[in-house]
Amino acid sequence: MPYTGIELGWLSKGDGIPMPRIEFVEWMDYAGGHYFAPTGDVLELADGRELLCDKGIIFISYDPDVTSDEHIIASIAHEYRHHWQWYNFGELHGVDMLEVQPDVLDDWDTMIVAYYSQSYTELDALLFEHRKYPTATSGRSLGLLNHYVYNGELNR
Repeated sequence: MPYTGIELGWLSKGDGIPMPRIEFVEWMDYAGGHYFAPTGDVLELADGRELLCDKGIIFISYDPDVTSDEHIIASIAHEYRHHWQWYNFGELHGVDMLEVQPDVLDDWDTMIVAYYSQSYTELDALLFEHRKYPTATSGRSLGLLNHYVYNGELNR
C-alpha cells in the first residue's frame, strides 16, 4: 500500500474547507482510476464496507503493477479540486468516460480533447492538478487542448 502517511496540506493552503477522506481501493478501470464522492452519500464498497461521505471521499484505485507514485499524487490533486468545487459551488459537471463517443476512445489524443472540452469542472481540475503537481500526462493534455483551441478546431 502506498503512502501510509501522506501530507496533504499543500492542497488546501488554508482554503477553509475540511480535508476529504482518501480511500485506496482495488483497481478501477473506469474514472481513470480515481473518483470523488461528494458529501451526503453513504457508499457501499465492493468489499462490503459502508462509508459515510460526511466530508467527501477521494477514491484512488491502486494496483502495484499499474499505479505509479506520480499517478497517485496527481490523482489526489485532481480529485481534491472536485472536492473544492463541491464545497464552493455545490455542483460538479463531470463527464463519464462512457459519455465520450466510443469511436474516440481508441485514440488517446482525441479522447482527452473530447473529455476535457465537455466539462468546465474537469478542465478546472486538470489545470489545478497541473499547477500543484505537474506531470508529463497533464502537460500533454493541456498542450493538446491548447492546440485545438488555438487552431479553432475545438467545437464546444
